Amino acid sequence: MLPRSRHILAVALAALVLVVLVSGTPAPAAAAADDPGVVTTVLRPGWNMVAWLGPEAPATDLWEQVPALRRASAWDAEHQRYQRRTRTSVSQHGLRTLEPGMGLWLELGGDVPVAWTQTVAPGGVLVSLRAGRNLVGWGGADGTETGEALARFGASLVSASHWDAESRRYDRYRPGSGAAASTLDELRRGDGLWVDLSADARWWQSGAPGVDYFFPESVPAERQTSIPDYMASVVTFFAERYAIRPPEFTVTVDLDLEFFAAARAGEILIGPRALNDSLLNVTLAHEYFHVLQRHLGGYSPYVRDPSPRWMTEGSATYAEGLYRHEQWGTTPEALRLAHLRRSLTVEEQLDDLTLSRRFYGESGPAYSLGALAVEWLSGYAAADPAETFAPMAPGWSDALPDRATHIAYYDLLPSAGDWEAAFETAFGLSPDDFYDSFRAYRDALTTSRYPHLGDDEDAPLLVVVGGVAAETETAVRAAFEGVQAFFAKRFGSGPADYTVYVAAGPDPVAEAHLRAFGVAPDENFCSSGSSGIAAVVVVDLGCRSEAPHRLDRHHYEYVRSRLAPWSSLPPTEDGLNRRGPWWLRVAIWSYAEHAYEATSGGATLEEFESQEAARATGVTPALASLELADDASAAGYREAWALASRAGVRLAEHAGEAALFAYPRPLPRTASWESSVAAAFGMSAADFHEAFEAYRAEAAPPESGSSASAARP
Repeated sequence: MLPRSRHILAVALAALVLVVLVSGTPAPAAAAADDPGVVTTVLRPGWNMVAWLGPEAPATDLWEQVPALRRASAWDAEHQRYQRRTRTSVSQHGLRTLEPGMGLWLELGGDVPVAWTQTVAPGGVLVSLRAGRNLVGWGGADGTETGEALARFGASLVSASHWDAESRRYDRYRPGSGAAASTLDELRRGDGLWVDLSADARWWQSGAPGVDYFFPESVPAERQTSIPDYMASVVTFFAERYAIRPPEFTVTVDLDLEFFAAARAGEILIGPRALNDSLLNVTLAHEYFHVLQRHLGGYSPYVRDPSPRWMTEGSATYAEGLYRHEQWGTTPEALRLAHLRRSLTVEEQLDDLTLSRRFYGESGPAYSLGALAVEWLSGYAAADPAETFAPMAPGWSDALPDRATHIAYYDLLPSAGDWEAAFETAFGLSPDDFYDSFRAYRDALTTSRYPHLGDDEDAPLLVVVGGVAAETETAVRAAFEGVQAFFAKRFGSGPADYTVYVAAGPDPVAEAHLRAFGVAPDENFCSSGSSGIAAVVVVDLGCRSEAPHRLDRHHYEYVRSRLAPWSSLPPTEDGLNRRGPWWLRVAIWSYAEHAYEATSGGATLEEFESQEAARATGVTPALASLELADDASAAGYREAWALASRAGVRLAEHAGEAALFAYPRPLPRTASWESSVAAAFGMSAADFHEAFEAYRAEAAPPESGSSASAARP
């Protein structure tokens, strides 16, 4: 109910509009009041298509509010038929109850327009629509462009239309038909609307109502605008996917917050790192799910979520992944593998992570493990019959139906007595049975996607997918073994542990790529690899440049990562790569690549250096200036590469070939890449630059008239 002063204002406004109409002055079909808690719609004699935006109420309330009303009709979208009534007469399937967001046909008697003011139900408008015709109301912002309002339906939208009571004709909207065929340009709050769909849908029209925002003055204006927009997107996602009306809560930017972001009773906290993060909207989705956990679970502000920590954070991480899929199309299978990779460093089993001190001690990787667990539970509960539950299959996550069991679990908490009872009811098995099953699943998924982690050997593993010709497999395996032997013997590189999937033909290549990365390969795919403990390579043997070569490049990358893991290297300034300047990284790789190719029938190192010497004369800048890839591009990328390659030859001649792989080893322990250069090559970076420029000036000086010299001062 409105406060009395607000009610008097609404009545006065309605009377004012009515006086204006009677005097003959034109008025819009819907007039939005200054107070968002009320909406005034102008009803004209005859039929009007309007929205009911008030709370659930008996249909007879229409006649109490509009005495001149003759007839009212709604639309039963499930049975695709009208629900009609008059003040005193209603049929078996007639209109008896008004619901928020319902569209109505109202026939007004007499010959004078009437201003109808209704009190808007709090909490926003959420409408459920069915495939076919739907008569719904619009409770969103007044003047919203029709295409923007209806965009959430995507390809399922067939058409939409609104009856203009003044002109007595339909204004229509047809997606993709252009302005000439679409006359329904915008929606006014209080409008009724025919919406024709090809699939069932929910429609949340209200953004993020009931949310207060607190920003320090130092928060940029752009962020003060984007955060409410992100929050509206997140609230809309959960409302439309799970029919959850948002509770009231606060979003606070806390620049002193030690955490990335956090949530507590009725509040989301954004720390300085999250504020500047490009995935802030995903972070808001995660924290909003924590708000929903407390809202659905019904526990007081002073009581912690009674669930185990892995469930609390795992379900929020799983939910943020669903939001990410909705927003950017990131496939569920790719998200599953990302969670698997991140969780590989967690040594504890899931049932060891029920308490906060154990769970948060593992930080990010434990979140991913929890998300894997909630995804498994969602799939298990959705399997019908149970024999169809096959979570090991590549692409299983992509086909997983969302039965909202992670939502149902929190819905059940208030009445279940304890979390174990709610768990078993929601997911269909006891926590103990789940822990046993998930432990086996986690081990099996790891070794099926990353077989090198299950063979107890510190060496790469090659897996053929789909079968290939015997002579092809023999050649690839020989190249695979040869690469490892070459790097170990020639450079003393040490071992690397990773998996190489090789396949020939579209279907086997697609299967291998899906198994390794969770997505289908690009049209022109030849090979790709991922790094870290879950290092894996996929090679299309039908791509000539990849069969059987380029195995050397991937092996080099994994050996280098083994010697100096990326996470162990301190961040750098000015965009410099953690592994050192561009010229040095190219110098080492280029030498290793061509040394290997020389053993496989390629050009000798002497022939290669002669070719590169000719190209390098086109570079004017000193080698030391080529710190970034942009520097190389400005100097002429191919020519700069040739110059860096010549530097690799000089380094190998000075300190021996093994020094090239000795360089990465001390990087995690030294203060700078220059220190690693001194340790590996026995001379400082400055001394090498001086010696190299002297050699360069004598052996092959830069061309004075090169295009590169003209491009750079």
